[in-house]
Amino acid sequence: MPYRFKCKECKEYVYIEFLNEHHSIYPCPNCNIHNEMTAKQAEKHFNIEEIPWNEYSLGRKNITKKSEIEKLEKLNINNDDLSIKYEVLESYKGLAYLLMFVSTGFFIYSLVQISDTMGDYAGSVMLPTIIIYVITMFSLFCLTKIIDFLFDLDLNKMEKKFVDFKIPEGRGDIKMIKKFNKKFKFIDESYNANPLSMSSSITNMNFFKRKKNEKKIVLLGDMLELGDKSKKFHKALSVVINKSDIDKVFVYGRDIRETYNSLSTNKKGKVFNNLQEAYNHFSKILHNNDLLMVKGSNATGLNQFSKNIKKGQTSAI
Repeated sequence: MPYRFKCKECKEYVYIEFLNEHHSIYPCPNCNIHNEMTAKQAEKHFNIEEIPWNEYSLGRKNITKKSEIEKLEKLNINNDDLSIKYEVLESYKGLAYLLMFVSTGFFIYSLVQISDTMGDYAGSVMLPTIIIYVITMFSLFCLTKIIDFLFDLDLNKMEKKFVDFKIPEGRGDIKMIKKFNKKFKFIDESYNANPLSMSSSITNMNFFKRKKNEKKIVLLGDMLELGDKSKKFHKALSVVINKSDIDKVFVYGRDIRETYNSLSTNKKGKVFNNLQEAYNHFSKILHNNDLLMVKGSNATGLNQFSKNIKKGQTSAI
């Protein structure tokens, strides 16, 4: 289970996933002070407390949101000010073109004068003059291109790029799938999994509205690379699931069985021995407008399983 304690400097809560028994440093995201402690010191001096994963997730989100608000306040971006700056840049660009035009005329005039007055020595004088002219023109041309680049940083254009942003495959992308002669919603979280992301994905299922006969179904795989505490973290996940409105939970893997064994009876679906068995089973139990989520570490094979499911995708949601 995760923990929280109050920072020694700002007294704000610091949320951590693990508590190391040996001397460790836990930086505070609010004031950036390093809180140094061992497990014994944490209990004695920092009043550290064990908290459930959903509370840890909520606490981290609040800290992130607070940090983003503070950054925005510091930036204090004003669209009117930006418009004025863009007008100034436009003036500089016009000035650069004017200088290029004037320089060209002056350059031609200089060449004529040099040719008339220098005679046989004109060639030796013209060469450096031409070089200076070329350098000047190139510099002014580069200046106009820099200004054009700055105009491309227009906030409206940047906003459009964010609006058009698509979630990468396997990291929470949602699709409407037409497969098995049915049409259902599919959430692909199969790229990676850890205790925090697992808990968040399960909790987020509660936000999806559904009609009376529509089911919420999840297929979970192992959270890998958790070391000796793997079974403990997998078992703790069942607490979050039992509090959710998920109808049925199916699992594939070794340690994820710890999660399954601790589930409420009404939420238990099935333990799959292989992914082909899972594929065949979902082809039979899924109905129109059901919601299916797949979540697990990439190495479990669930990522490829999700790709096979999405071969029949019809559209993004």
